[in-house]
Amino acid sequence: MNTTLITRTALGALLVALLMILPGSAIAQIAEQAPLPEQRQVRSVTLDEAVGLLGANLSLHLARLEAAEAKGVARQSNAYPNPTITATYESLDKVGAGGTESYLTLSQRLEWPGARSARLAAAREDAVAAQTRVAADSALLVFHVKRAYVQATRADRYAEILERATTIFRQAVASAGERYEEGDVSLYDVRRIEVERVRYEASLADARFEVSSARRELALLLAPETDDLQLVPASAPMGTPPAVDLDSLPLLALGRRPEIAVAEAQIRSAQAEASGFRAQRLPNLTATGGFVRQSNGRSGPFLGVSFPLPLWNHSNGAIGAADVRVAEEEAILALTRRQVRNDVSSALEAYRSQVDRAALFSDEGGLPTTDLLAIAQVAYDAGEMELIELLDAAEAFSDAESAVVRIQSDLWIRYYDLERAIGGFGNLTAVEDDQ
Repeated sequence: MNTTLITRTALGALLVALLMILPGSAIAQIAEQAPLPEQRQVRSVTLDEAVGLLGANLSLHLARLEAAEAKGVARQSNAYPNPTITATYESLDKVGAGGTESYLTLSQRLEWPGARSARLAAAREDAVAAQTRVAADSALLVFHVKRAYVQATRADRYAEILERATTIFRQAVASAGERYEEGDVSLYDVRRIEVERVRYEASLADARFEVSSARRELALLLAPETDDLQLVPASAPMGTPPAVDLDSLPLLALGRRPEIAVAEAQIRSAQAEASGFRAQRLPNLTATGGFVRQSNGRSGPFLGVSFPLPLWNHSNGAIGAADVRVAEEEAILALTRRQVRNDVSSALEAYRSQVDRAALFSDEGGLPTTDLLAIAQVAYDAGEMELIELLDAAEAFSDAESAVVRIQSDLWIRYYDLERAIGGFGNLTAVEDDQ
């Protein structure tokens, strides 16, 4: 007995032992595993429909509420302080003077124009920043939806690939059993292909679970309040993304990213707040007017003005803090611009790399792996191919098809990430197509 035969016999015994260790019903359970049961709510959506459903996202809803709150604060900042009316009756008998006095007083606090306009400007810029955050959150969520959609389609295609490969092994197990009875293959070959079948069945079960998880993840983004909902992608983005002028994108991003607009609005708000504190160095006046009537028949109007003396509080601390806030917001803007540039560079590099990978497959005109696997399965059933060749064909089919799916889906995800990084392509793709 040569060394190869000894090794093969030992490996066959090891495989038999492995199968004996597995529970008796394990293979049968995997083999008979049915597709995942239908959920109570399953809905098929296109990518455009998925983006259109984004309005139900809870994070976006929260951002809109914050914007509405800031808008309400800005509207309230435009309101004038209410006047105060006071009615007073005094009896002078207790002080020995006799008689009574009645007062009707109206008081109105008067703001200096500079303080009022600064407060209004700060509140309005805060509202602008909050509304712009909604745009920033929307852009980010659109990317998350597109990525989740592509990932869901990728999970579906992975499951289809494994279903195809697993079907081959299911058929091969039956064929191997018949050929073993006829003496055409060894027990090692039978056990080897049974082990491979178990491996593929387990991978298929994992793929089916990933399909459900990806669909639920998409539903969580678009319909978070609906229980047991799975959103099924109607179709996967195919082909190559629209062409854009990649060299012009870094400069465009600085003018399109809403995060930069938010930082700029926050600077204007801080500057207005600092101006307001400086205007408040001079305290607000309170004008008072009214009518007095005495019991002796004397009566008449009166006027008065109250003015707080700025002896102890000159708002120096508030002014200093407001100046620091301006400096902080300016630093945040500089940092945001740097982050945007880095974000665009990273997204651009990743997209270009993925385009190069995708070109490898397009240059070859695609890989006919499905036909090769079908041919290999027929040849094996007819005894014209060895087991190891069938296993290689199935492995090559699974790896190659999965690679194509992964590269194509990653290409679209990188494209959508680049779209997010520059703040939206707008009409760039249309212009490039016209050229």
